[in-house]
Amino acid sequence: MPVVVHVADSHFCEASRFDECVAMHQWIATWVARRHVDLVVHSGDLFERRSTPNERSAAAGWLQSLPCPVVLVRGNHDADGDVDFMRRLYHRHGIHTAETPRVLCAGGVNVACLPWPRKAALLASLGDVPQELAGQAAQEALRDVLRGLGGELDELPELPRLLVSHAMVRGSVTSHGQPLIGSDMELGLDDLALARCDGYALGHIHASQSW
Repeated sequence: MPVVVHVADSHFCEASRFDECVAMHQWIATWVARRHVDLVVHSGDLFERRSTPNERSAAAGWLQSLPCPVVLVRGNHDADGDVDFMRRLYHRHGIHTAETPRVLCAGGVNVACLPWPRKAALLASLGDVPQELAGQAAQEALRDVLRGLGGELDELPELPRLLVSHAMVRGSVTSHGQPLIGSDMELGLDDLALARCDGYALGHIHASQSW
């Protein structure tokens, strides 16, 4: 079985503990290099906001130091284009990015990528939807995206299947046990199962969870 390392919510930010963030990611790269790792996946929020040149340089240096393929998806803090920019970097094993849902194969794994779901984008894909039905329609459209990812995975050679996503998962709590609220799009475990994957690498929720 391929060995996959999951990283999320790096939040590279010059204004907040930047040196510590860079040092921690250097430690991760060293740790990965000392082990037989087939794939590193990063499930969103590489940056805290639209990136600065220093933040992009630090994130790029970390990604290029990883000794295996990398998959990145966009998080809710990542500005449009900041994640896709990273696929332009030279990397011996390849940096794969997803700012929109897609399926790819890397490191001996079939990967379904689901970036942070945007309600407005989902509704735009549906055309005219009555306002009172917008929430329900967007949720069903998101479930259709997951079904579509599962269908695309079915077309690939048989390999382990992994869903990499930055998303709010229904029922999540903070490190103090308080319910996480405030997202207009969220997924339940039954929704995630629509992609029919063997495992899930989820970003956005910073505390370990037990559903």
